[in-house]
Amino acid sequence: MTNEIKTANLQTTAKNQIVKLEKYLEQIYTVEVDTEFASSGKKEINLAEEKAIVRDLIYVYENGLQANEGSIYEEYSKYLSNAREYLDKLMDIETDINSKHGSDIKNLNALIFHFNRILDNN
Repeated sequence: MTNEIKTANLQTTAKNQIVKLEKYLEQIYTVEVDTEFASSGKKEINLAEEKAIVRDLIYVYENGLQANEGSIYEEYSKYLSNAREYLDKLMDIETDINSKHGSDIKNLNALIFHFNRILDNN
């Protein structure tokens, strides 16, 4: 087998392993949360994606209100308060996940990092 074929096989293996490992991480960080929006009162979320969305909403609510009075201010101040509360809840969930799955998360991230190094070096 030539070096080019070995390199191609190694890259393919690395890519496949990264996909597999990222799926494991996604499973770990996919959780069911209580919500008033879902008919069941619960919805399944990816924690990282949900935190990013909530942080973006907080940014908009914090920076979008120019006058500190009026009905719109009152309404969106409540949204801001709810978003901050929800983010705190998500952070607590993340702490629990990291506590329960810390070793797996550490190993998954390390393996992903090293497989990516293979891709970067070839």
